[in-house]
Amino acid sequence: MVNHPIPKLDSAASGCESDNESVASVAQTAVEREALTQVDELWFEEDNLIVRANESLFRVSKGFLAARSPVLKEMLVENPGKLSTMLGCPVLVLPHSGMSVTHFLKALFDADYFLPPPQRCSMPALMEILRLAHVYQVEFLRKRALLHFSALFSSSMADVVGLTRLSVNADKESSADDRTLPAGAGGVLLAAFQVASEVGALWSIPTIAYRCCTMDLAGLFALPEWDSLSVTQRRQLLIAREKQKLATRLVSRFLLVEIEDCATFACRAARLHWLKLVDDRSRKGHDSDPLNFWTKEDWRDMRHEFCEVCLAEYKRICSEEKASFWSELPRLFGLPDWQELLRMKEEALKA
Repeated sequence: MVNHPIPKLDSAASGCESDNESVASVAQTAVEREALTQVDELWFEEDNLIVRANESLFRVSKGFLAARSPVLKEMLVENPGKLSTMLGCPVLVLPHSGMSVTHFLKALFDADYFLPPPQRCSMPALMEILRLAHVYQVEFLRKRALLHFSALFSSSMADVVGLTRLSVNADKESSADDRTLPAGAGGVLLAAFQVASEVGALWSIPTIAYRCCTMDLAGLFALPEWDSLSVTQRRQLLIAREKQKLATRLVSRFLLVEIEDCATFACRAARLHWLKLVDDRSRKGHDSDPLNFWTKEDWRDMRHEFCEVCLAEYKRICSEEKASFWSELPRLFGLPDWQELLRMKEEALKA
């Protein structure tokens, strides 16, 4: 993307009435405009509207934007007198970053920029397109972004099981259709948690928040995205993290159960060994991911230490505790149960 500074404009080009405007005023206007930058890929000389977002300028079709967004239509068509002018065009000032508006406008004007799933899109583009499509009520774009968002942040426990614990150095260019996300996507998840709340994608919040809470506290607090959350959101995550640590103990409680039909006394010694492993992992801070605390490799190793009777019962107990935790997860954030959340998701995404 190549951007160019807006050159100084003479009074005629700027629509100024030079006979009545002082030389000093013209000079000041030129200086102010000189700091602005046009975004070349979204600057069409034949179009009739200039959009300003911070220091970025875009020249696009007023009619096209008005046709796509009822909010922008009201600003452009029903209240045009409130807009200033530049280069003979009305100027619409939007309270967003230049990069946010770039993603949003490219999704509107470039048919190949933001395709439906399973096509890939960058995380920054997805977040900003979803946010602005919601704000300006561009329904086709909002629905497309929600499809990407919901594919990435599944509402299924099966899609969360097996995901690796996250570190905190965010890779913000990860693909939106990669459900695993790269290690280091902590900042992305915090941003997604905030966006999901803003746009009403409530069905995604439990999964996003769960994964946020698998991070260590020091790293979590160090992320700039943490400071962007509201006090309520931060409190919810901290409480949920403690609940997840408690759930890890519950999914491990099978090690305290002595099975009546146990075929060998060796199982008692094995339980003590694995209980020590629980304590070791907890001391290392790996105890806030109850759905993935016990790995496939752990169960494979247990086959060599527990009898078949004990192992089968332990798997059953562990699975029941995981299902119980997952069922209650939405309530940690004051949300409806999963049945209602999935109904909301179906309604939002239907064609």
